Amino acid sequence: MGRFGAWWVAAALTGVEWPPVPETFPEELASLRWVLWEPAWAPPGWSGSIAAESREEGISWALLAVDRHREEDEAAAGKRRARRPRDGPRGNG
Repeated sequence: MGRFGAWWVAAALTGVEWPPVPETFPEELASLRWVLWEPAWAPPGWSGSIAAESREEGISWALLAVDRHREEDEAAAGKRRARRPRDGPRGNG
């Protein structure tokens, strides 16, 4: 997701038109109550969780992101099985 995604989500939650003005964006962000939280269970791998609340609108949002990547996971490590070459243009001879 990165910084762009975080700014985009924060702008959407605050109702700020995209792209936000960096000099005034912190004030808009302060209009929400932000909370870092941890789930009751321990997610595997890396995780991050954040919530935002708009008291004015009586609504809140929560996000839990989990990356279950493990070094021994060949698919996640970018290792692929060798594929058999196809015959012909559509692979059917």
